[in-house]
Amino acid sequence: MKNKFFAELSRRLSKYGIESVNGKDAQLEIMLKAQPVLSVSSASDVFHLPAGSKSEEASGLYHQVAVVADEVYEYVEAVKNAPLLHTSGLREDFRLLADFGGVVLAGRERENGQGYQFVTWVWDYDRTRVSHGHYYEDHFQSAKQDFAVRSGLISRAQLFTPEELTELYRATDYFLEEGPGPDSGQLKAIQTARTKIEYTNPGPPVQTGAGTKSETTNEFLNPILN
Repeated sequence: MKNKFFAELSRRLSKYGIESVNGKDAQLEIMLKAQPVLSVSSASDVFHLPAGSKSEEASGLYHQVAVVADEVYEYVEAVKNAPLLHTSGLREDFRLLADFGGVVLAGRERENGQGYQFVTWVWDYDRTRVSHGHYYEDHFQSAKQDFAVRSGLISRAQLFTPEELTELYRATDYFLEEGPGPDSGQLKAIQTARTKIEYTNPGPPVQTGAGTKSETTNEFLNPILN
């Protein structure tokens, strides 16, 4: 588990320009300016190393690494332990991660260290084939959200789009800088909401037919924080 987890985490972090190397005692070390400032355990726990203990830049990096590590650990473990999805017409072997309301959430590990793919499908009437796939490259949270909506577990009206989240985040910026000073309860609620928005910005799926492939790019934090 730890080898796949570290390999996938390192691959995901590299997409955001974050360098990592295998460290001692089954740890993945996160580098900043050629120094190891954080370490990630095989259980996805993130720790400060001495070189990063007093660095504001390392503290900011800590939160980004922690979110990615949690997500990667969750889906690597889920795909590893899930049964095969038994259905006709698929070219790849997918693992069945969830099945509810006539909708399935499935995932697979790509070959040659190319990451993971997730998809939601709709069963046909006799549950022998699936169709109307929404595909996600790496972004497990988006796939789970799509499954929850398509299966009827939650209403789409309860969710915010990435654009709406971005505008809400900017509105809190303006309120904190220009508005009346909030009381302690309001300030805590605003700060909690801002933290959630910073780490919640899923991209939309691409709709395809059964058994076909389509890729989506899901930026992490950049649309909000840049």
